[in-house]
Amino acid sequence: MKKRIKTAGALTLAAITVLSAAGLSSVYGALGVETDRECSLTFTLDGTEFDELRSLEIPVDVYKVADITEEAVYDTTNYTAFADLGLENVSSTTTAEEWAQRRKDVIQGGAKIIELRRRSSFQSPAYLSVEMIRSVMGGEAFRFPAGTFVNNEKYNHIMMAMDTTLDTTGCHFQMPKGEAAEMAKLDASYAHLCKMRDELVTLNIVPPIAEWNTINPNL
Repeated sequence: MKKRIKTAGALTLAAITVLSAAGLSSVYGALGVETDRECSLTFTLDGTEFDELRSLEIPVDVYKVADITEEAVYDTTNYTAFADLGLENVSSTTTAEEWAQRRKDVIQGGAKIIELRRRSSFQSPAYLSVEMIRSVMGGEAFRFPAGTFVNNEKYNHIMMAMDTTLDTTGCHFQMPKGEAAEMAKLDASYAHLCKMRDELVTLNIVPPIAEWNTINPNL
């Protein structure tokens, strides 16, 4: 009798342990992915022999190719140009070579869109370049923002995007107007460009600013 009681007790304890584990698993699984949380990415430059690159602010392009559900499933519904990436097959066993191929596919996503549409996108670089050339050759003025040389009381000897108009007389710009936060971002962008410009001067890639007008009197 005691042996039967001990055996029954052991089986009951085992059953409770299994059920408890199953319960905990379902609880943890129910939490899912917190899709409303903010996140950040940090990139570091390793293994370079050019030390001067470590002091530069290097822009990094990040492409969003899918959403993620609370069940940790990639959703490419709104990103049809990247549907062929096969993100639903990504797992801990995905190799570096496979990630490299996906990166290549993402970068070439614009070409994929053109291939699917059989025509250029409205804002493709090729289309805009043709429109810019057409404007200075007598066509309709090009009024989209473009990069231009700026040298005035606020921005000194710099190439940056402005509110521009291209026509047969050249490129004209007017100083942008916006809210304080927007203008602060523009000023920060200018400071970043100045730092890059000065780095190029230091590395003797471009001459000092004082010598620019000897190369081009318009500078």
